[in-house]
Amino acid sequence: MAGIDTYDQGVIVRLHAVFDVPATGVLYDPAVIKARVKIPAGTYTEYTYGTDAALIRDGVGQYHLDQSTDTSGRWAYRFFSTGAGQAAHDRVFIVKRADT
Repeated sequence: MAGIDTYDQGVIVRLHAVFDVPATGVLYDPAVIKARVKIPAGTYTEYTYGTDAALIRDGVGQYHLDQSTDTSGRWAYRFFSTGAGQAAHDRVFIVKRADT
């Protein structure tokens, strides 16, 4: 299992996901792509590819979202698809308070 990434408060963190066929590893674009970000206070923001400019397609099956980290604590995000090609990718990261 990979460790949890840690960032300084105030940086922009690139959140990303890759959608592939598990049996073959072939990348594909699911019918609907969404990303949901949970901030330390527990609230969520959801983005939909094709509707929200912040959710970007880098290539077949590859997507990212650049997230500003203005709050210290535990952050979580999930990229997921609905319809044809349902899949999900979840991660957690820590933002530490910036010392001034």
